Amino acid sequence: MTTLVLAPEAVLVATAGASLAMSGARRARARARVRRWGPRLVLAGVLAAFGLELWQGAQLGTLFGGGFVQDRFALFAKAAVLLALAAGVAAADWELERLPGPLPAALIGGFGVMVAASATDLFAVWTGVAPGTALAGPVRALAVAGALLMLVALAFGYLHATSGASSLDLVRVAMAGTPTTLPLALPVLVALGGLAALLVLAPLGFGAAAQASPFGRGAAAGIGAAGAGVALLKVGAVLGGVGPAWGPALAGAGAALVLLAGLGAALAPGARRTAGLLAASQLGWVAAAVATHERGGLGAGLFLLGAAVLGAVVLPTLLGDLELEAALAGLGGRSPARAAALTVAAVSLAGAPPLAGFFGVFLVAASLAGAGLYWVITLALLGSILAAVGAVRIGYAAFLLEEEDIRAPARAPSTRLLPATFASGAAALLTLVLIGYGLLANPISGLAAQGAAALLLTARSP
Repeated sequence: MTTLVLAPEAVLVATAGASLAMSGARRARARARVRRWGPRLVLAGVLAAFGLELWQGAQLGTLFGGGFVQDRFALFAKAAVLLALAAGVAAADWELERLPGPLPAALIGGFGVMVAASATDLFAVWTGVAPGTALAGPVRALAVAGALLMLVALAFGYLHATSGASSLDLVRVAMAGTPTTLPLALPVLVALGGLAALLVLAPLGFGAAAQASPFGRGAAAGIGAAGAGVALLKVGAVLGGVGPAWGPALAGAGAALVLLAGLGAALAPGARRTAGLLAASQLGWVAAAVATHERGGLGAGLFLLGAAVLGAVVLPTLLGDLELEAALAGLGGRSPARAAALTVAAVSLAGAPPLAGFFGVFLVAASLAGAGLYWVITLALLGSILAAVGAVRIGYAAFLLEEEDIRAPARAPSTRLLPATFASGAAALLTLVLIGYGLLANPISGLAAQGAAALLLTARSP
């Protein structure tokens, strides 16, 4: 394997630098050119990185003395986050977004996910998670993210001290022969619990800030979840043999999160909050999948993580500042392409058939059934049914609710209404991408299963 496999990361970092350079435009004419061509160049850079990943990522091997691994897991995770970034940039309304705004941070967050996907060391995995959580934005969210990251780092440090190594494969070998005691079980629970919390809180709280731009909210929700999800899958595979009792606990916590987030999505008063809760509900299934300790569950979790990250980035970005009834009413008539993409993204996050979210949830449920965790499936399915109610409310408001039907909205409509300049072609393309992920579920889930096999092989190598 040659260093050409690093080309996608290099292109993404260069694109981030180019997006940061957009802030250097001072003259009005230069700013106008940046506003017109800047996002298109960024989109071209992300798509170029995506194409290079599909091409060069097929190589298998290691670099830097084993510190960097390129396998099917890395290929899937990197391609998923690059696709989500490209979808978010295409979905954003750059007539209203500030440039460069959150673009550089989102691209660096995506680079962090790529680092975590190829990392073979506990602390390299942790380093890859940090940039995505830095997208949180508000001080309170950043404080929570920082506290969780520090707890995970302390847990990783304890595992390093106990095993005498930080390499994932060596940690697995050392932990497999260590008696499970409370001093060992506690850091394992802290590490996995902290990553699971970061996974779910990314769309639930970090990306819901009112002061953030629509693309900023989408990037914080999706990219933050991608980094935490990739780390949770990698570390969960390594620690699968350490204290098997943590499996039902993590699965139960994931099911409870699905149920609570689904209930919140069914009752949430605004579309922005509904979008975050829908993504959190689906990501709870990903956390439960890690608890199965086996290839099928990890592969299902990886497949569902890709679908959830895509929806978590696209849905808040498409929503903009529109609220559930006050501004979504009549959207289907004003911009049917945007309304369709919005509805498809919400329904996919709710896990409704025949979209990607449904196939991912089905695969995770099958793995949980194989582990005998039927009570987890029951709770989580109830949460997904409630989440579907929230998704239907968004679709109903966009397509069936007319503006004159709203008599006394609970809050005033947003002053930033749907712009006429929104690219309907991009919205239609996003709809095809969201539907295509579900239609191609069989080959995509097969690649995810190969990724899980590679993950377990790396974790179990002596």
